[in-house]
Amino acid sequence: MDLVPLHRSEIQVGREAPYDIFDLHGNKLLSKGVLIASESVWERVLERGWRDGGGEGASGARRAEREAPPPPPTVFEKVEAFSGELGLLHDAVVGGRAPDAGAAIHDLAGRVLACFEADQDAMLAALQIGAATDSASSRMLHVCVLAELMTDRLGLDPAMRRAIRAATLSYDLGMHALHAALSIQASGLTGEQQAQLHAHPQLGVDLLRRAGVDDEVWLDSVLSHHERVDGSGYPRGLREPDISQAARVLAIADIYSAMIRPRAYRGAIQAREAMREIFLERGRQVDPELAAGLIKAVGIYPPGSFVRLSCGEVAVVVGRTDNASLPEIRSVVGMEGMPRAVPVARDPQDPLYAIIATLPPSEYRFPMAPVRKLWR
Repeated sequence: MDLVPLHRSEIQVGREAPYDIFDLHGNKLLSKGVLIASESVWERVLERGWRDGGGEGASGARRAEREAPPPPPTVFEKVEAFSGELGLLHDAVVGGRAPDAGAAIHDLAGRVLACFEADQDAMLAALQIGAATDSASSRMLHVCVLAELMTDRLGLDPAMRRAIRAATLSYDLGMHALHAALSIQASGLTGEQQAQLHAHPQLGVDLLRRAGVDDEVWLDSVLSHHERVDGSGYPRGLREPDISQAARVLAIADIYSAMIRPRAYRGAIQAREAMREIFLERGRQVDPELAAGLIKAVGIYPPGSFVRLSCGEVAVVVGRTDNASLPEIRSVVGMEGMPRAVPVARDPQDPLYAIIATLPPSEYRFPMAPVRKLWR
């Protein structure tokens, strides 16, 4: 890739990025087609952004190669683009620059749903692997697909499911100002931060109303996503009979997604342990029916989880099966500890390849490129 700096005329506020934008090291900052929603985003992209110049003196063959249709984006690239778009949309809502936010959020939710329905295991894997490097928008995307799995099992009507999807992509808007600070803060919350935390559900509702959202199921889900069935939640201390089913779906998806993400004061909780804690909290913190439904839908070893096998190999879970304890797996690190260029299928029913432990993100010491190619 031949990187050249961006010129101010190449990107404009309110327009979509005309091509992928990278940092100086070739890491993608923004995907082609993502809206440049604000002046601050425009300035940050100009300050750090580069594009692929392709080389001024490239040969005809090289030019032809560049002009050939690009391959379709992978699920990882789609999730990255969704996350970037959602982050910019949140910036616009918080900044008061999104008068029709409801339509924009519903549109994005529809595209996320289409991607998920095309290959559920692939998207679950991309979001599970992406949890190792947390962001507010990627977490909400994860909550969206987790909620979709639960509402499908519950057989909720389409209008209710549509409102819940929108809520999952906007429920933490009131935390917008706190996210950056808390992601690196190893100490406890200050008194002011504690007050902001307890106020963020109502603030999120206020921001959405200002942006034109009037769907009461959506708004109530945002307001009540930290309520708990035993009355220990906030901001109103509601108990189960007074907490809507939509809010309870959002709450349990958010709890799981938050647990598997690292924090400055703790490492990520492994998926299997997170599911175990949710199971133990059924009837207290979480709805017991939804707890069982989440575990059945996602599995003990969700796609994208890394596991250690009895033979010493490390494998990645590529898909769910009817048996939550026996997922479809591929070995990515051999018995000798060397990463595999091409992952190899293993049968967890074989005692040699039985799953004996899950692997925390801190131990992912192998290339991810071959792993990502397992899903499209």
